[in-house]
Amino acid sequence: MNESERQQMREILWRRDPTPEEERQWRDWLKSDPVEQTEWEADLALSRCLRALPEPPVSSNFTALVMRAIEREEALAARAGRRDWGEIREAWRRWWPRLAAAAALCVLAAAGWRQHQQSERGRMAKAIGQVALVASAPAVGKPVDLEVWQDFEVIRRLGAVSADADLLEAIRSP
Repeated sequence: MNESERQQMREILWRRDPTPEEERQWRDWLKSDPVEQTEWEADLALSRCLRALPEPPVSSNFTALVMRAIEREEALAARAGRRDWGEIREAWRRWWPRLAAAAALCVLAAAGWRQHQQSERGRMAKAIGQVALVASAPAVGKPVDLEVWQDFEVIRRLGAVSADADLLEAIRSP
């Protein structure tokens, strides 16, 4: 006997007494499993005892009471799913200053960034204008003589020597 057949057998026992044919068939199935047979006999005895009890009296408005309880549970579930306006207003009061401060900070940062970009553009335009002015200016004066570059190495070395060493050399030389 598989599980669905066992469940079907239990459901029949809950509703009515089995027919002699059903009872014989089930006893044949249960001969191989003594534990299952003991459980089945206990279920059969319990079902017969429960069916022997008198039907409990049901109030005339039983259906109305059940429907009202269902509506109450649905209303509670719906109310739990949404917030009332008082809670929303309170949350808004708590978060409004923070949101306003964050918005003001964003506006100030954007204005500062824009001003920085404009000043950089201004500086860049000024530098480009100066380069353009120098580049467009005609050459002034005569070309540089190569003689100026002839003493370049000596001049460069003079900058590297300290003033005391120069003074000392000047005193020693005749």
